[in-house]
Amino acid sequence: MPAVTVPFTTREWITVQNSFKSNEKELKKATDILTMWRARTGTETYLIFQITEHLLTLDRLNMTTDRRNELQMKALINNYCTVIVRVINYINEICQTEAGTSSIAGAVGRMGIPNWIVDVRHSATHKLMPKLGMLQKAAAYLKEWIWDNYWSKSIQDAMRWAIPNAVIEGQKNKKLMEKKKSDGYGLITEYVRWRNEDPTYIPQNKKEWELEPLNKIAEFLKKEPDVINSLLASDILLLSEEKMMQYQFSMDLSSNIWDVPQAYQLYWSPLIILIHRNHLLLSLLKETIDFMLTESVTPHERRQLSGWTNLYLGVLLGGKPSAFTDANRAEWRPIVKLIISKIEFFKKETALQVIRESKIFDEQKIKKLEYIIGLKIGNNSVGKVQPVSGNVPSPGPSESSKNMSSSTISMSKFTDTNEGMEFSISDTDFTNVPLGLMPDQSCESLYLIIELHKDSVMAFSRVGETLAPAIPAITYHSHVWWFWTYELGLKDEDGEHQVGLKIEKNVEGTQKESRPKGVEEMLEKILKDERPPGADYVLTFGDSSKNDSKDVFIHRAAMASNSALLTEIIRNKFNPPGDQILVPSSEDRIIFPHLKSEDVEFFLTFFYTGKIILPHHGGFARVGRVFCMIAMKPQVLQLFDQWQKLIVENLLKTGNSEDIINESIKALIGIYSAPYGALPVAKRVAVSLLADQFSIHEAKKVNIMEKIRNNKEFGSYNLEKFLPCVFRTKSLIAAVKKRGIP
Repeated sequence: MPAVTVPFTTREWITVQNSFKSNEKELKKATDILTMWRARTGTETYLIFQITEHLLTLDRLNMTTDRRNELQMKALINNYCTVIVRVINYINEICQTEAGTSSIAGAVGRMGIPNWIVDVRHSATHKLMPKLGMLQKAAAYLKEWIWDNYWSKSIQDAMRWAIPNAVIEGQKNKKLMEKKKSDGYGLITEYVRWRNEDPTYIPQNKKEWELEPLNKIAEFLKKEPDVINSLLASDILLLSEEKMMQYQFSMDLSSNIWDVPQAYQLYWSPLIILIHRNHLLLSLLKETIDFMLTESVTPHERRQLSGWTNLYLGVLLGGKPSAFTDANRAEWRPIVKLIISKIEFFKKETALQVIRESKIFDEQKIKKLEYIIGLKIGNNSVGKVQPVSGNVPSPGPSESSKNMSSSTISMSKFTDTNEGMEFSISDTDFTNVPLGLMPDQSCESLYLIIELHKDSVMAFSRVGETLAPAIPAITYHSHVWWFWTYELGLKDEDGEHQVGLKIEKNVEGTQKESRPKGVEEMLEKILKDERPPGADYVLTFGDSSKNDSKDVFIHRAAMASNSALLTEIIRNKFNPPGDQILVPSSEDRIIFPHLKSEDVEFFLTFFYTGKIILPHHGGFARVGRVFCMIAMKPQVLQLFDQWQKLIVENLLKTGNSEDIINESIKALIGIYSAPYGALPVAKRVAVSLLADQFSIHEAKKVNIMEKIRNNKEFGSYNLEKFLPCVFRTKSLIAAVKKRGIP
């Protein structure tokens, strides 16, 4: 059987299994767990779990029902009827899938269900309610049957029997769709990297349109035409408020339609043109409108989607031949109706042009619609949105539409509306870029001009000058960014001009130290595996089933003071989504199955002091995953800032050569396991120091690579992740003499 996703842990499943035939107290524990599974998976909860919950709840209801109360008795009988119908239908579904049997009695009979129970089900569905005694007898039989066929078996055998083929196919289709989405995101990522090299470039001929990544996207659009459109409509084109501020875009809150800045249109125009060329722009329009009108969309997102919708309409209306044909008129009909019903999200002239040219309505109806629309939104189109600063007007949507609809546009037709406002695309990809260079440079450019940004080309003109850019190098999760903290300088070294790299030692941190009295002593005692006075909770680091775990006694108040999630877990005993945190329902214990004993100090220090320290060099990824779950947003925002500060401080205070090598490698192991771009300054410092040591030892004709590879401390890590970067730095920066401008 293909792999399926289940909403429970082994311990939870065993608890339900052991409670299946128990008394009322144990039944409550089982139904609580089943309810929790249903909460985890929502509408995708497997029917076997719903039926089991219903059967066990019915047992509890039968114990507590007052036989003298007519309403309670009717509720009990109705519940018996419902559960019998559901169980028989469920067994029938499994049998029909496997054998193709036509009748219910014939299908379930193959699974050992007698005809009298099918008759009870038939009476409960179509005739008078059976007597309570008969219903109880049938329910007891079905409960025993479910025990024999499901709950008495191992998890693997039980799930193999319980899940119909339709469910398995559904999960396979879901995974296939996730794979397609992942491929789509990958292509969009390639597009962004390509676009960042020159955000104003538009392919001019067929040969240029066939270059990567445009050719890959074109092929993907032919195979999966809906995936890219779905990603654009629901995710890719939407900007958070933080991004809006960062890019110096503005939004008129009095309008329902965002006037999409020309520079942002220009950035995505090759992709939109490609979609239009493949006759998929109408599909993208419909996808965008549908998502714009969903309840989950925020007003901020809806304004953006409305802006893009009007742009797409402008492109379709301005194209030749006409966007309206007999073949696609059926596709336009629901779009036109949505435009009429939600006219506040569409520009008046655009909406009227669509209504006229689509020819869905006769002339008399069109005149009435024009009159109604005029009453609804007045005679004026949506006002222009002014830029944040300066007097540069935003371009009209019709001009933008013309620009985007043409596949052979000269670059002179596009104007940068952010000119003079220092706008820049900050999601720059520095993969495989030598230290100190931008992606569009080679190391030879150091001899002449150092380009920091396409709108800020500068060069050294005399000795003593420095360049220290203030453009964000990395944006991480749309709310954290760092500015480069190094600068390049031109200096005179014994009559020869050299370019030098200066790294600021004082990397700013935002962490405040505040330790109550006695906390350090308490923390020291716990780290020595002692149980402190008043400890009332246990944390397990590691997987106890593999004898690879460590128990730590802790105060629940310490956890609650720095984690809202752990506060709720302590109070309500629930398992959060994922497998990073497990919570036994019957113990005052929290299990971190993927953490290790060397991670104890990081989390205990955080719980007791609120302070962030460096984890073990091999634990950055696993520690970061758990920390981002349990910590609150301000603490998460501090995490990489503080790690970066501590790494740099540790590296810069390291003295002898051997320590520099070891600490740099440890730092790079941790940095490369963190999210890409999270620790840029620390990476550059570690790479520079290690490259410098390679150069020094190479000059002494000492091979340190063999010593590094034989170091047992690094044996379990893949050093090839970062060593090529170190060697490039050694070759291109550390070991090459730099010349000034002639």
